[in-house]
Amino acid sequence: MNLFKKKEEFPFEKKKDKFAELKKANDKPKDALIIGVNNGCIDISGRSYTDDDREEWKAFLKTLEKDLVLTLKEITINIKVDLFNTSQGQYPTIMCNILSLNNRKCKSKINWYYDSQEDDDEGMFGHGLILKSNYPQLDFNLIENG
Repeated sequence: MNLFKKKEEFPFEKKKDKFAELKKANDKPKDALIIGVNNGCIDISGRSYTDDDREEWKAFLKTLEKDLVLTLKEITINIKVDLFNTSQGQYPTIMCNILSLNNRKCKSKINWYYDSQEDDDEGMFGHGLILKSNYPQLDFNLIENG
């Protein structure tokens, strides 16, 4: 499941260079939720289902809203999460809302990866379809993975 070449963790602290500050070695287990930056893109990967992941989502959303969308002209977010439950589904929705509200200041592109083996519409594919239809002003791409 290595979509991204180099995984780096967001420290979520405000500094001058908005992307350089986000780079930090990642020592998490490979199946943990990882929110990092790679070549100017925000990459969200791994599994999202624990309390720690909720805190990571909240810290990321705070940084996105209070800093990144106010200072960047464009942002690309790649989301490739293996396991996604309904409780965790609120965070990408909040993310899309933040990006939508700031769309004039900061153009955003979301690449939403889903497993081609999914049978139900309640998984990543179904959630991506809902977000794509609810936020038509965002450049939202559903991408089949495998």
